[in-house]
Amino acid sequence: MVEQSILLLGVDGGGTQSRARLSTYSGRLLAEAVSGPANLRLGIGASFSSVVDAARRCLDTADLAQQNLSRIVACLALAGASEPGQLAAAKQYGHPFRTAVITTDAHAACIGAHGGKDGGVIIAGTGAVGWAVMKEQTYRIGGWGLPISDEGSGAWIGIEALRRVLWAHDGRIAWTPLLRVLFTEFANDPHAIVGWTATRLGPAAMACGGDKIAPHRTCRGRSRWCADACPLRSGIAATRGVMSVWREDEGDEVKRRYGK
Repeated sequence: MVEQSILLLGVDGGGTQSRARLSTYSGRLLAEAVSGPANLRLGIGASFSSVVDAARRCLDTADLAQQNLSRIVACLALAGASEPGQLAAAKQYGHPFRTAVITTDAHAACIGAHGGKDGGVIIAGTGAVGWAVMKEQTYRIGGWGLPISDEGSGAWIGIEALRRVLWAHDGRIAWTPLLRVLFTEFANDPHAIVGWTATRLGPAAMACGGDKIAPHRTCRGRSRWCADACPLRSGIAATRGVMSVWREDEGDEVKRRYGK
């Protein structure tokens, strides 16, 4: 049977890291792995490098030879794949798998969270997006990428914190313990902050208990999401994005191509 020769790989490719699960065609979990970021906005080559690295780590964990990459039918749920140009380029990119279905991480999370049924998710990781599927229609709020979107995400919170470091340096607001710690990370040099943000719009994760700035920014981001996500509220449960991608149309496509 063809199914016995197929391995299924699901990859949640985010802006900070990628998570992968390898299973048999019947769904028996073989291995899990974590690798680097796979957001397509970081570059298609870098994205697929993280994806393949995750796949290789899964094979190693499962005590399977690397030649088994060619047995893998992969579902690659990648941040940035919601942009038509990025998605088209990714579908044309060469990879070592038997075949690959490429979708956005938000769509895969929505399928996984609701088992293929109608529903929605609000995801706040490195980026942030609201995604829903209702009566075969897809609805999206946010997730357009930094610096113009993704309010409430880890990267957005980090940028807002650094913005306030510069404000404090300029004397526009008072220094707080968090802002001083952040400034120290850049050797108390505002120009270093400017250079860093120009080349890497990533999250700044810091311990911030009791700081006056951090709770304000975090709560404001969450409140903004609650307001912006109101169009998704009717009949939709908001949940964390948890991957379980081999359901709905992706699984049907595999069966069509490789079934009996």
